[in-house]
Amino acid sequence: MPKEMNIKGDPRKLILHFEYPAESNPDSHHAIAAVALANSIWYLQQIINLLAKCQLGMSADADLEKDNWNRYSLVCDATLEAGSLSIPLYVGQMHDCADSDVMEVVRMFHKVAKRLSQADIKHFKNLLPDGNFVQPLVEAYHKMLPPDASGLELSIQDENHQTIFTGSGLKKYLHEEEVEVESYFISGFLSGIDLKKSEVHVDLKTGHQLTACYSEVDNAESVLFDNLGQPIFLYGDVGFNKDDKPVFIRNVVKILAVDKSPIQLSEVKINNSVFRADPPLNFDVKFDSNSLLYDLEGDFDIYIFDESRDELEVSLEDELQFLWNDIAEEQAELLADDALRLQSELRNRLSKIT
Repeated sequence: MPKEMNIKGDPRKLILHFEYPAESNPDSHHAIAAVALANSIWYLQQIINLLAKCQLGMSADADLEKDNWNRYSLVCDATLEAGSLSIPLYVGQMHDCADSDVMEVVRMFHKVAKRLSQADIKHFKNLLPDGNFVQPLVEAYHKMLPPDASGLELSIQDENHQTIFTGSGLKKYLHEEEVEVESYFISGFLSGIDLKKSEVHVDLKTGHQLTACYSEVDNAESVLFDNLGQPIFLYGDVGFNKDDKPVFIRNVVKILAVDKSPIQLSEVKINNSVFRADPPLNFDVKFDSNSLLYDLEGDFDIYIFDESRDELEVSLEDELQFLWNDIAEEQAELLADDALRLQSELRNRLSKIT
């Protein structure tokens, strides 16, 4: 663990310091700073709020109550200097140093900012008691930086004008670990449950482990307790690195166990119409614990595999629509013998009712 920092003076005072490009027009300095100022202060406030919620034992996406919002809000006063603009900010009330919770959040800000400036992600993660705050904090620090096109460089200084944070180290880390976020299912083996933090630990087939907060999922623990050590599926906002490997998941809204129950369809929706299946269509569902993939096999010689039960069912709907459009409704003279037999079966089994 990193050594405790010795912070002199009032650690609540944070100075946003913008350096203008040397070749810029001094008359445009106010306008240039205005583009970046609101964005940087907004995300600095988000960082303080995230650290406050972490310290208070809240989830990263929870809302601070009004009293806590006021406790941790930023107060600012700007100073224009030659070639730069400095924005002194105070966390909380400017003359109140007695709030120990606010002071603890500010001290955490100093430590976190230093580690991110150095791209010291290992020690940055160790500073946080809740791993679900890692990615939201990294994103907030990154969004706090002025856009590259502005030519501005942002640093954060303490009361003594010693630099706490610069964006260069963070940009280096993000360049090496670029992620794209999309709503997605991930699967893995449920290796641990932390009831106090409402967290689960999932071992992926890549060999990595992800930690996810399940506080927003109804009845999650009833699923989790029955499946410790077993494959599990989580749906939320998943971050994928440049190798298309999942590196985090947040805002989890679904937690599902393996479901191998067969699928029987008495009705099928195709092209916004409903078809009756007589007799009902039947499909067997299997799950491979090695590949963590579902597969489905059944009527019309359909065989499908996918990464989750939900996606498997969507793929089945797509396959039935494809068979109807491209086989059942095709001109007979354009089909081979096997396709003609399948066309006859489709037309005999499926009849349009709406």
